[in-house]
Amino acid sequence: IESVYKGDYDGAASALISRTEKTHQATLSETKWALCMAKLSNQVVLKECPSKEAHAKLRDRKIDNKLELVGVQKELLEEGISGLSKSQSEQHLWSAHRLLDLAMDKVDRATASGNKSRRENATRYCYLALLICITYDDLESQRRHAARVWAKSITVDWDNNLWTDWIQNENDLGSPELAETVLDKTVFGGLLKD
Repeated sequence: IESVYKGDYDGAASALISRTEKTHQATLSETKWALCMAKLSNQVVLKECPSKEAHAKLRDRKIDNKLELVGVQKELLEEGISGLSKSQSEQHLWSAHRLLDLAMDKVDRATASGNKSRRENATRYCYLALLICITYDDLESQRRHAARVWAKSITVDWDNNLWTDWIQNENDLGSPELAETVLDKTVFGGLLKD
């Protein structure tokens, strides 16, 4: 607040982001608030300080990535996790790696719930995992983790023999009918559609 009062929006944005990096001290809702305020401060820097534009753009990406992780964490924790004693609003922001592991575990354990099938829920968790992948800082990490998610989207359907049956029984693996079936009946296909 003092930085904003002095007109130091760059300092305010940095201080607010710094506050979110003390992950075990801030709750998820406090982290989201701080990131939203940092985003606003950073927008002022982008508009009014051309000399700080490059730094502000990098910071903007960092803020967006952390906000993405906050949203993904909220969604992943919606159904709860056994052994978790705090409500999701009392949780601190988890690392991208921890969230990715949780999403991948949820893909493996996906079941039908409400009006969603097992495939739809597994697809949703794969989609959330891909969102997590884009928050990694370097392109190589993004690619490596995204490849893991895409591989999971294929292997999660091995248990019900869909892929095996198609590979063994289809004469034309490039047929439009098979392509449509893959899109409609697999987690991989659902993820491609999303």
